[in-house]
Amino acid sequence: MEFESKVAAFATGLFLLGSYIMLFDLWDYSIFMVAVSSALLLLVAFRDHKIERNDLAAIGVALAALIFFYFYLVNSTFAPLVIVLVVALAAINAKIETFVPALVGVLTIQFLDVSFLMKSMNAIFLNFSSLLRLRYDINDMGYLVLYHSKTHLPIVMDEVKISLPFYLALMVAGIVLIAMMEIDRKSLLRSLIAAVLVPFLFLVLTLQKLLYVPAISAFIPDNPAALALPLASVLLMSIVIPSGTIRRLQKSGTASMWISIPLLAAFFILVLVYYVPTTSSSDPLVIIDETNSEWEPTWTDYLQTYKQDPVSGTNNYFGLVNFLTTIYDIEWIINRTDKNPAASPGDYVLTDGISLELLENISRGRPSVLILKCVTSPYNESEVDAIMNFTAQGNGLILIGEHTDIYGMCTHLNPFSEQLGYTFLPTGVQDIYTESRGSVSQKGEFPPEMARYLVGDLLWETGCSFTRLDGADPSFEIITRPSYFSHYRNDTSAFFLTREFTEGIKLNSQFARHLAMAGTNYGDGKVMMFTDSTQFNNGIIAFGDHATLFVAMIEYVSSVERYAKTVLPWLILAAAAALLIINRRNALGALVVLSILFLVAYNLAYPLAYNYTDFPALKGEPKAVILEANNDYLEEYLSGMYDLEKLMDKYFQENLTALIFANPPREWINLSSRVEDLHEAITVI
Repeated sequence: MEFESKVAAFATGLFLLGSYIMLFDLWDYSIFMVAVSSALLLLVAFRDHKIERNDLAAIGVALAALIFFYFYLVNSTFAPLVIVLVVALAAINAKIETFVPALVGVLTIQFLDVSFLMKSMNAIFLNFSSLLRLRYDINDMGYLVLYHSKTHLPIVMDEVKISLPFYLALMVAGIVLIAMMEIDRKSLLRSLIAAVLVPFLFLVLTLQKLLYVPAISAFIPDNPAALALPLASVLLMSIVIPSGTIRRLQKSGTASMWISIPLLAAFFILVLVYYVPTTSSSDPLVIIDETNSEWEPTWTDYLQTYKQDPVSGTNNYFGLVNFLTTIYDIEWIINRTDKNPAASPGDYVLTDGISLELLENISRGRPSVLILKCVTSPYNESEVDAIMNFTAQGNGLILIGEHTDIYGMCTHLNPFSEQLGYTFLPTGVQDIYTESRGSVSQKGEFPPEMARYLVGDLLWETGCSFTRLDGADPSFEIITRPSYFSHYRNDTSAFFLTREFTEGIKLNSQFARHLAMAGTNYGDGKVMMFTDSTQFNNGIIAFGDHATLFVAMIEYVSSVERYAKTVLPWLILAAAAALLIINRRNALGALVVLSILFLVAYNLAYPLAYNYTDFPALKGEPKAVILEANNDYLEEYLSGMYDLEKLMDKYFQENLTALIFANPPREWINLSSRVEDLHEAITVI
């Protein structure tokens, strides 16, 4: 087929564009692009291959895998990877090489951190700014700021505004495709140069468009105008790719199934065992430090505070802590007698400063979780050392920032976080779509041992941000979708209060996939870093899995592994390597099968986590009431159908904390006093 390579290039580019759009959680255009491109790639793969019994078997297995992932894909950001692997599996006996460029491109979009490439932009503008007639500078956060040529409106540049992940993936996929073609060396060299220049050209055109049309619609890919240049780059790439066929990378034929099948089974079981958590709860003592915090307190008496000031009554942790006292023993560290905690049962220690001896006396050898939240005054060096040493002994530490850096509530955590490889930034991070639909992190983005406690996906209102330093060793990270922007040096977070997002705020902000949460180890202990304390205040503690997340955080940093899994990764690699060696004649097909088995095991780890992790038991009388909702309650709340603060107040008056769940699990029902219907509860407010 003369135009085999050109059809494959166009389909691959279209698939990558659809995959990039999916990262924004936008599906209207992406599903169509992915479906059309998948069909084109299949046509190329089967163009000169007669379908036989083995092909029907492969197609059947691919359909079964697709059905499995359709009903149970824990993290939809992996959807493009799943689709390209499943479609490639269907063509495993045909020309599976057709899907290699798309697979490499999807991996580039999904896993490669392209933000480091933005640093090279500085050198380009430094040397060519006069030629390009651009005015630019570097702001105090180290980001490149360009200015609109006529309005002089500042635009903070980032990889999202110029679609850098897509253009990089297109370039990588183009290079891979050309390298697989049966062409002479001179044509190969010319084509490789063209494959690099096309994405770079459209990167420049996208930048120019942004400077001439400084609007959100210019770079969020949810409208035809924003998609025009990426689609044109796909078309041009297919034109510059030389005509020809794609070279077969593997020969036909398979190894003995009696060897391959046991190896595949071993690989699958090993991955499943590795990802399924086998932790037990240590029933920790929860220690809350209030000595360095004057914001969103945990010790407040809700009724008295709300009576004097409804705003302060809403913005504290009474509802959360009152519920937590039913499953954990809690002790406060305070520096004033008026911080005597209202929630009971509980105890407190009055002190002028934190020392390791104080923390050890409070814990009395019991596994503990220390919580530092809304830190409005810095800890001194000896206190930082004491807290980190306490953590290293095998205790848990939870650091909670805010959605602004007012009073230093984010940056005061840096003496701790920087020892863990992270820096909290003085930012306010917001999703541009929050005005209409909010933003969500899926359960599958959390580790299974945390997702086990979550009921649904986590709703984000806003937050600060933090960045990973060199040498960090995260256990996991939660990263926002690309539509999030960060408003740097934000002290009042006006946009959070007013929900008014001006073009100036948006364009002068850093669009990116911001870090919102991370877990890591320190010595024998575990640490969790979180970016918005407001998730846990009285106003919205019932909503969006906020209360369940707090329990998940405590359980995660205090959990005890039943056995070490350090040897499992090596066994997994050994099984995969053995399978590839045995099937070296069709190693590409073996890699596809291994990848699908890996993803199946990863997804199965989430339901299995419910059977292999402990759930905290109720201590004393329950102080929670579950409000059962339908699956659309997130949209109902965001559309303003009910007043959550008034609803919470109704139950706080009864010394109860309301928790809104769709299809509440039995474990959470056991922690509550009763279950009521959400809509019936709303009508009687």
